[in-house]
Amino acid sequence: YQAQVVNGLDSTGFSSRNWVAGGHQTRFDQQVAEDLAFAGRLGYFFGDDIQVAGAYYGGNTNKNRPKNDLQEDAYVDILEFDGAWTPGDFIFRGQYMWGRLQNSHLVTEANRNLSNNLGVKRTPVAAEAQSWWVEAGYDLFGQRAQSLIVYGRYDDYDPMHSTEGLVFDNPRWHATSWSAGLNYLPIPNIIFKAEYNRREVDLDSNYKEDTMALGVGFTY
Repeated sequence: YQAQVVNGLDSTGFSSRNWVAGGHQTRFDQQVAEDLAFAGRLGYFFGDDIQVAGAYYGGNTNKNRPKNDLQEDAYVDILEFDGAWTPGDFIFRGQYMWGRLQNSHLVTEANRNLSNNLGVKRTPVAAEAQSWWVEAGYDLFGQRAQSLIVYGRYDDYDPMHSTEGLVFDNPRWHATSWSAGLNYLPIPNIIFKAEYNRREVDLDSNYKEDTMALGVGFTY
């Protein structure tokens, strides 16, 4: 388990596309901690092949803004659950995340009046965001020293899952994607990756985006 008290987010960085992710205080040399936040995570292993975990983040954000231009509270609550099951040469994993922003319509109004010099999006902010994914894979090399894993994955994410007030729930931000690929590990800390992905946006135009990617990674 883990438990932390950290400086809270700055709600001027919230946006339609990334919800509260832009609230991390990285734009200035000095970070504000008028509003603190709590973050905690609890995980449990069932034997050697099953792992489940949950996490929570919560804290107010209105007092961490550069100016005192939002008097109402703007608490952020985020819940996350994830799990993994690795029977034999199979790998199954998944994650679900849900978040809520208090008074999101008032945050939207306050952000609309921000200066361009602040370098933030100033787009409408949702009251709730949601994402989840599931993944399955199989190691074709079995119990050998090397691994060749074929996998498939499905993602669904919506940073404007629910809105309040006059904030428009823009369907362009709700997207789903299918992925399939191969991971080759010649040794445990080096990976070569090839992946195909199809991404679809929830619009009447039925927008689709196909990508292929090659990559390499290592740990040390």
